Amino acid sequence: MNTAINDEDNVVSPPNFHQYEYKQFNEYKPGDEIAGQTIQYVAASSENYIIAKTENGGLFWKSNVAYTAIQEYAQTRYKLIEPLTHTIIIPSERYSHILALEQAFIIGFQAEHLTKDELSKIFDDIKEKIQGANQADITVLVKDSDFLVTRDAQGYLSVHTAEGIAITPEISHALYRARSLYNYCVQLLPSKEHKLSADHISEAFTKVFALHHSDTLQLTIKDVDSFFEDVYKFLNNQILANLRAKFLFYTASSACFMVLFITIVFSLVEIPQTYFHASFAALAGSFVSVLQRNNSIALDPLTSSRGLVVDALSRIWVGITFGIFTIMLAESELALATFNNNSMALMVFAFIAGFTERFAPDMIENVTIDKANGSETPRSD
Repeated sequence: MNTAINDEDNVVSPPNFHQYEYKQFNEYKPGDEIAGQTIQYVAASSENYIIAKTENGGLFWKSNVAYTAIQEYAQTRYKLIEPLTHTIIIPSERYSHILALEQAFIIGFQAEHLTKDELSKIFDDIKEKIQGANQADITVLVKDSDFLVTRDAQGYLSVHTAEGIAITPEISHALYRARSLYNYCVQLLPSKEHKLSADHISEAFTKVFALHHSDTLQLTIKDVDSFFEDVYKFLNNQILANLRAKFLFYTASSACFMVLFITIVFSLVEIPQTYFHASFAALAGSFVSVLQRNNSIALDPLTSSRGLVVDALSRIWVGITFGIFTIMLAESELALATFNNNSMALMVFAFIAGFTERFAPDMIENVTIDKANGSETPRSD
């Protein structure tokens, strides 16, 4: 049966034989009319058949000899699969899948030794890819006759334009800022928070896009940056909050490790119990200090997990060291001599040494000053 496909309404209409009855199929070229339609380009032709793309977007084919079984099968598969391409959101993807489908149809027409199973596999592969494109999680943010703004399942934005429409520098910059910010959050935030970040970025980009294409305001690059500044602050706060939670977890883990370490060391080595108790008091002081100042501790958003572990462990270790050193100062009567025989007071000072980073260094400084001034009286403060 002679057919011509109208791509827009998918109606099969009979061709007008008078348009090409005095012309060989391989003589047609772009701009010629065939079956009442203007040829956009000729995909394949010979003396016996023609396959052409018409200006209305449809694929036209005609043969002056009987169709082979493979050609009949190619026509059937094409007609069944072609409507699936209409629902692909991304224009470039839709166009590429249509070309692949048309190429498979041409192969079916031209291949003389192709079996039905081999051609079926070609069409099945194309159908699977088209269905995958249709099932892709793509959100349409802006859609009009000239522009299409989408966000894919990973959260990345894309701008698609109609033929002949260029993306302005302002929109290009906005797209760059949006993608940069999303890369920033993907690298530094857990995956469960990516969607919320993508929503804020998409909202800012949509506002920029809408204002840029309105008649009320002409945006500049600086204006675009101002729209994304609030998004950057939001992402930075999210990243810092996540870092603080991780830092607190690593600090608690470090404290548990040091408890185990101290217990093992003191069980293997004969050391006065005062130092054992002071170590735990100082460790507790260090941990409480981190709890109290967690929201004010300066953290770099780009700090790695390894860096957080080292920072957390070093704070605990320094606190324990200062606590033990405080007991040594008291026992040597260089400082806190008044409390030398008061174990509870010494534990309090060990806790303070772990809690306050400047407590032990200040005592060392005071001892050094006293010795420099020639004082022989031990300090009690």
